[in-house]
Amino acid sequence: MRRDLYEPDHEAFREVVQAYVKREVTPNQLRWEQEHIVDRQAWLAAGKQAIIGHLIPERFGGLGTQDFRFRCVVMEEFATVGATSLSSGFGLQDDIAIPYIVDLATEVQHRVLDRCLQLFGGYGYMAEYPIARAYADARVQTIYGGTSEIMKTIIARDLTGLRA
Repeated sequence: MRRDLYEPDHEAFREVVQAYVKREVTPNQLRWEQEHIVDRQAWLAAGKQAIIGHLIPERFGGLGTQDFRFRCVVMEEFATVGATSLSSGFGLQDDIAIPYIVDLATEVQHRVLDRCLQLFGGYGYMAEYPIARAYADARVQTIYGGTSEIMKTIIARDLTGLRA
């Protein structure tokens, strides 16, 4: 059956996933089932090859793509070898956890760093200390896109269709 769902980028990605499955999944699958856990190495290898984390922005090491077809390729290849538990784990991370993290990271990051900055006292404002750099980086992220309140208003208007 011929499908026209995927583009050449997806098929090239499929080759990467197939190689990952051959190298990391099939040799370990039976052991993972017996031990009821997937090795950390499998997750790390998938991350290094961008098999997981597609929604993570490029500036944080992800692909920064909203194209769900890449996830479909991963699910299809895992289904081919019956790696359902690994597929579920990747799905939980990529489809549920990461979107929340991406949306909330800058606000949470700001709050955490603000509290950490208070622990360091005056050192938090001196450029030669790492906490000062972390604080400045966290603060500027909210400025790049606009304040959090403005961004929330824009998103709410877009979702509700209200433009006024």
